Amino acid sequence: ALISRYLHHVTNYGYDGLFFYTYVENLGARYLDEYGFNEPIVKEYKRRHGVDIRTQPFDKEAWYRLRGEHMTQFMRELHAALAARGKKLSMAIYPPTPNYPEPWDGGKVDVPTGGNIYLDWGKWVDEGLVDELFVWWRGDQKKLLDQMLKRCEGKPVELVVAATRPFDDEWKSFITAGVTPVSVWAPGFEVDRVRPEPVSTQALNHPDWRYRMEALADMRIGTGVTFFAERKRSGGPAPDGDAAAALARDPHVMVRRQAMFALGAVRSEAHIPVLEAALMDEESSVRIAAAFALSTVNGPQTPKRLMAALLKDDKFQMKWACVDALVAMKDKAQPELIAGVNSPSEAVREVCVRALAQNGLPGSQPALLSLWKRERRESIVFYAITGLTKHALQTKTQNGIAPDVVLALVEALRDSRFAVQLWAVMSLEEVASSLPSDQALNVADALEQLFRQFGDRCKRPDVSWGWRAVGNAMLAYGPRSKERLEAMLTSQSGSGQGQDRWLAWAAYQVLHVPQSPTKAILCQEKDAVEAHAKYAPAFPGWRSEPGSKSVRTGEREIRGGSLV
Repeated sequence: ALISRYLHHVTNYGYDGLFFYTYVENLGARYLDEYGFNEPIVKEYKRRHGVDIRTQPFDKEAWYRLRGEHMTQFMRELHAALAARGKKLSMAIYPPTPNYPEPWDGGKVDVPTGGNIYLDWGKWVDEGLVDELFVWWRGDQKKLLDQMLKRCEGKPVELVVAATRPFDDEWKSFITAGVTPVSVWAPGFEVDRVRPEPVSTQALNHPDWRYRMEALADMRIGTGVTFFAERKRSGGPAPDGDAAAALARDPHVMVRRQAMFALGAVRSEAHIPVLEAALMDEESSVRIAAAFALSTVNGPQTPKRLMAALLKDDKFQMKWACVDALVAMKDKAQPELIAGVNSPSEAVREVCVRALAQNGLPGSQPALLSLWKRERRESIVFYAITGLTKHALQTKTQNGIAPDVVLALVEALRDSRFAVQLWAVMSLEEVASSLPSDQALNVADALEQLFRQFGDRCKRPDVSWGWRAVGNAMLAYGPRSKERLEAMLTSQSGSGQGQDRWLAWAAYQVLHVPQSPTKAILCQEKDAVEAHAKYAPAFPGWRSEPGSKSVRTGEREIRGGSLV
């Protein structure tokens, strides 16, 4: 099923192939060896070594390699399916640990958040299971490339390396050997520049589009071109700005795009009409670049021009650029933003709400409150809720935050849309320390009522995970809420009518298996096992989720000291 899904996207959307990172975006990992106790792994390890890894000590290296064998088999099947359709498979390899997964930066921990799996890239090369190996950032990239060049000799495997300065001499020998340095984030060495040295401003009129593009890129980043020296001396835009403006109508899209960025660096009001006109360019990347440039220089009609552009291009990159520009305009954009929350266009409403949420200007809060209560698009409600929370915290007094915001958040806990309920939950957690005691007690009671919905009879679509957000918010409201959770846990230890096993399990998870939406919370494996043995109620088993067959809830059971 997984391979079919990959094939669907690759074949139906015209991609050349698939590229895999080895990190897992998982904030639930608590220690390195928390995962990997699935039944096939357990059975095969016991067949080979006579040991049950869930209940007995075992050789972890052998376990890592067994998990890696399953990964290699997956790649055999995936590569065969891709090759049959003329598609390719590429894998990122992490130089510090080339045979193991990369830690995820977003987890803010230096351990692979999916556990250790042996990545046998040498076998992948030998069996022809990869078309490309991409040497990722960090570590000794050159040492790993030397190993790969030897292993890949005579094999149809492309080698690529992530390089901050792909034109530097240090890569020349590798380029000669067939390695391709690729710049992902490289200030001064972007894909819009094909040579490391700056070109003359005279290149703005060069017949070769690449020279025109490079001259504009130099304007944008300031790599010693005369343009910037002239501007610094005069304190205003240099004459080259007009030449850049003329290139806004260049036949080549790469030149037009760089012209937008260059004009953003020039910051001349004379070029505002050029940038506003480019918002309607036939190429989306030019429209996006124009919107970003208007964050640095803009006029009284710019907000209206941006709103009109969103009717032509409502994709996320364009919305992002328009938000940046409107936020940068501050109070100049405020009237259009407040009016825009009533637009029939979802893209316009979303951008206006996001900009109002970020700028925090007077008048934003009533507009966001008004929209929130009538808006049906959940993503727009999310931006309204987060914006209101931000404003309320920024304007709080010694008496706390605005009562109407707190009331609206509590009311949202009863919204018919479950996603809106959980966004309100997270905002209430954020404002907990800013509420007076009477408000805090009311909020705590409302959160407890919501948490109790996740018991045995729960039919919510977020039954497997929604309780986590509510429970975390309860903990933010102090000892009283913690005691309520402990009561849910301890009162279910016996048997009898009315026992709610799932509520007890959720309370245990919140109290003793902490998780955060922003970072992984690590602990020692020994401590996790001991806490489970001491506090965990009986695992409730299986639960049918709405709209699906009976499945596990995604929670992990611990047997005999090991997680499964």
